[in-house]
Amino acid sequence: MRSFVFKAFSGVVTFLLPGIVGAQNNAEGASASTFVNSLPLWIAVAVGFIATFLVFRNARRIGGGVLTSVYKHFGWGMLFVVLGFLAVVVPPWAPAEIIMRTHDALFVIGYLVMAYGAHKILAVARVVDKDNQREE
Repeated sequence: MRSFVFKAFSGVVTFLLPGIVGAQNNAEGASASTFVNSLPLWIAVAVGFIATFLVFRNARRIGGGVLTSVYKHFGWGMLFVVLGFLAVVVPPWAPAEIIMRTHDALFVIGYLVMAYGAHKILAVARVVDKDNQREE
């Protein structure tokens, strides 16, 4: 598992790094400090995509049931949050107001989907708790 995570992270960084450097060279008034300040943002995006991929992979491994649904809800919620973060990190693709509204909407949707997944965990916990009370 550790080897897989390292390979995935290395692949994402290798894929994103030339784009980051290219964007740095094309930006007007960009300096070395601009690149240093944006690198953690790109690493956060890369880690977010890797974590989302791992959650979906674990959901597939479980093979069905309520926990698969929970994993999928958390995976989709994480994906929306990462995309919302990405909307702000990439070079301007729309007016600033639209970018911020997109960012906010994706974050809200992502957190709502994850909250629904957490609600499903609570439902499973209640069923398990009722079963434990019957046995006593």
